[in-house]
Amino acid sequence: AINAANTNASPTNIINLSSGVVYTLTAPSVANATDPGGSYGPVGLPIITSLIGQDKTLIINGNGATIRRSPTASNFRIMFIGQTVVAGAYRRANTTINNLTLENGNSSFQGGAVYITFKSNATFNGCKFINNISTVNQVQGGGAIGV
Repeated sequence: AINAANTNASPTNIINLSSGVVYTLTAPSVANATDPGGSYGPVGLPIITSLIGQDKTLIINGNGATIRRSPTASNFRIMFIGQTVVAGAYRRANTTINNLTLENGNSSFQGGAVYITFKSNATFNGCKFINNISTVNQVQGGGAIGV
């Protein structure tokens, strides 16, 4: 659903997760998240970005669901909200996440659960961040969210 939202022509996309379901990630879907600002390590879900010539808005309605990294999986963060350059212009991912739990993210980069890159925006409403770890230095860490 994230990949479809990144590439379709609609400026706003909504993903509705099933109520109360636990989605367990056992391996990263992205081996090394990159954007124009650098390289940020492995990520469980596809990168949230805009791959078309405009900024994109993505709304994820968690409906009480949980997305978690399996405790037996290799270390990776759960979500990466990035940017792209299309025709020489930065294109942002404006993201709103509602009523979702993100659990067990573990990154050696910034943001154990979520990393939000420069020029992207994220709003979290009624979300929980449980047992997320960033092992990078204390100045840049962000166990739950790195920016």
